[in-house]
Amino acid sequence: MTRKTANEKPKQRIKDFEKKIIENERTEKEMGVVTEIGRIINSTLDIDEVYERFAIEARKLILFDRLSVSLQAHQEGNMVVAYVTGMDLPGRRKGDTHPLAGSMIEVLMHNRTGFIFHPKGVEEVAVRYPSLVNSYKAGLKSTITIPLISHDKIIGSLGFGSKKPNAYAPIDLDLAERIGNQIAGAIANAQVHADLKNTEKSRRESEALLRALFEQAAVGMAEVDINTGRYLLVNRRHCEIFGMTEEEMLATTFADVTHREDCLLHGEKLAQLISGKLDTLTMEERCIRKDGATIWLNVAATLLLNPGGEPEKEIIVIEDITGRKHLELELRKTLDILESRVMERTYELEETNTALRVLLQKRENDRQELAESIQTNIEQLVMPALKKLRASSSAKEKNACLNILEANLLNIVSPFLNHLASSYKNLTPREIQIAELVKQGKTSKEIAEFLGLSVGTVVVHRHNMRRKLKFKSKDVNLRSHLLLLNTTYHRDE
Repeated sequence: MTRKTANEKPKQRIKDFEKKIIENERTEKEMGVVTEIGRIINSTLDIDEVYERFAIEARKLILFDRLSVSLQAHQEGNMVVAYVTGMDLPGRRKGDTHPLAGSMIEVLMHNRTGFIFHPKGVEEVAVRYPSLVNSYKAGLKSTITIPLISHDKIIGSLGFGSKKPNAYAPIDLDLAERIGNQIAGAIANAQVHADLKNTEKSRRESEALLRALFEQAAVGMAEVDINTGRYLLVNRRHCEIFGMTEEEMLATTFADVTHREDCLLHGEKLAQLISGKLDTLTMEERCIRKDGATIWLNVAATLLLNPGGEPEKEIIVIEDITGRKHLELELRKTLDILESRVMERTYELEETNTALRVLLQKRENDRQELAESIQTNIEQLVMPALKKLRASSSAKEKNACLNILEANLLNIVSPFLNHLASSYKNLTPREIQIAELVKQGKTSKEIAEFLGLSVGTVVVHRHNMRRKLKFKSKDVNLRSHLLLLNTTYHRDE
């Protein structure tokens, strides 16, 4: 596996984690809106209030220029506009009645499922849904229509309209259907309440319907006494999240199942809610399941007042976000590992840079040493022979000079003489010349002739070299010692 491939795997893992987090955040946003709509529905039976507040929440998920709710009118084959917000359309205002024939709602009655309509032009609208021609001409280019179904009966439709062509996608349709399911229940509740509110039977049926909606909610919901913290009412999903039965939940308190630190924080926020400093309590809390496992919950709470207008109960909506929290923890661990690897790699690079600087410095030193060696060799070996060659008149002397030049030029880059000069600095330049000639096997007589000296002078120089090189025994051959010195030096190099 290459280093590049090894580095790409953590990057891909990060991208996957980030994608999951983004998806979870979107799901949480959708759940939050759906939960709020459910809370609105459960908080009042005033359908007009539900419509207004529901429209505000729906806009957070689906952008629209017009939202309308149409219900079946008492006259068969007609629909009545029960609510509208946004773009004004003549004949489609609140309270207006319009025929079912030639409308999208007629299609809903047969198919019982919502659909998206992105017409390519007014001709297509006129052919498929003649009643929408005026709406299209007024500017609506995209629509979503959802059936409102209660007790397996279509009671009306929910419509979203946009001035933008091709404005909606399947995900918008799915959200609209989820919202439609909730608003259908609210409408049904309101109708039931309106029809039966003056009788005990209507009260019992309304409570049963609300209880059914409460029980079937996709999020955990509970009613808690704010004075004792005891659970007074819990739905099915709430029990599932804590792994308890309804009886077990009602026998415990909010503090019993909440992490101590988060329970204190919840209490502080509840106090702010009661004092009016907060409109809604929202926070992430750690709680304890029946099996002892710690779970993370997204909690939203509002107050329920008694007939005297005093806070009495706390309505809590919870959503299990443990999975998202685990993903965040794994992502943090991965980021820590990557940061550690980056630091290790940085340290390795720093060490490599230091080694390179040392090598470069050594190379520079070697270059300087080589230049000095060449300069020394030229001055000590070549230049004297050239001077001698210029001054010589006999062919024999010239040949001798040429032989010396040839031998020395072959070793021109050898650091031997520079090494010899630095190691035995007491030798004079003349003695260094004689040492080189001795190393080449020249006799004292040949050296004397070449250098223009007497044989006695050469002998004196040889004697001085022995003394300076610290060996006086006649048994030690000067040439062998110099050759050995050269060989040892090269071996050390």
